[in-house]
Amino acid sequence: MTVSCGGEAVGDLHRCGFVVPAQGVHQVGVVVLERRERRDHRGAGLGRVQQQRAQSPEAFGRPIGNFQSLAHAMADLQTEIDSARLLGYRAAWLLTQGQPCTREGSMAKLKGSETYVAAARLGMQVCAGHGFSTESVMSFRHRESVVATISGGTSQIQRNGIVRSMGLRSY
Repeated sequence: MTVSCGGEAVGDLHRCGFVVPAQGVHQVGVVVLERRERRDHRGAGLGRVQQQRAQSPEAFGRPIGNFQSLAHAMADLQTEIDSARLLGYRAAWLLTQGQPCTREGSMAKLKGSETYVAAARLGMQVCAGHGFSTESVMSFRHRESVVATISGGTSQIQRNGIVRSMGLRSY
């Protein structure tokens, strides 16, 4: 089995100096990386789309990406996207090493889905009124991002699992 990235088969993942075999990625029950990886890449793709949009439309005679507040928001978002991706890779690596990865899987799912919502929210702001039109891709991504926090275990359920793994409370 190969890992797919936005519909394109990419085989084994090679990241951060370790190899995550595709069959290991498929077996991450909590993370469900094969699905989450696509969702994570959608968030990353959304970040790239926002970056491209920020470089092309103009306001007050300059690209909107040159405005400091938008540039800072996009820098923060890129940091969150990379964090979510690394959490997913860590969970997959632990699984392939035969180590427990339930907490890491929950953390990756939580961070990935919440980051997707943040990316979509920023995209809606960048697109302004056009983002709210129903034929807009951004409008679809925004609705889809909210579903990401629900499907495969809600964000609250993921937090419960993380807390339980820390020994703080058994829900």
